[in-house]
Amino acid sequence: MDKWLAETAEQTPRWVVVLSNGEEYHQDDGRPGTDEPAWKRLAKHCRENGVHVTDIYLRFRSHIERKTEYRNAEAYWFRFGITASVKPNKKGKQSFNTILIGVVRDGKMYVDNWRIPELILVESDIRDVPSDDETLIRCRTSDNNR
Repeated sequence: MDKWLAETAEQTPRWVVVLSNGEEYHQDDGRPGTDEPAWKRLAKHCRENGVHVTDIYLRFRSHIERKTEYRNAEAYWFRFGITASVKPNKKGKQSFNTILIGVVRDGKMYVDNWRIPELILVESDIRDVPSDDETLIRCRTSDNNR
């Protein structure tokens, strides 16, 4: 992990992926000199280097959330989100930021919604795989990362 990642890791929750060559690729949105989102740069890195994602996990400071279900999926998907609640919490907030991680298995996308920065799993659901979503990073296929 370079100096910029180490410094921002204390302030910002992020995804980390493990690639088929053993390399870890850290989300680095906001890094000086980068304009493209990290997820888009990851897809490009996979295409250009002939590697694919084999695992994804979430990290905030020393807190890491890993799920075995994330390993060796057919495809991976990521989004930032906001979840609203009908009832305010103890601090009076009715909404909170989330990270959504999706993995494709057997033609379905399994999506976990994680509250950030705490990295608490809020909900999970099963969706149809989007056919035209450019943020879906496919693995082990001839049309990898279209």
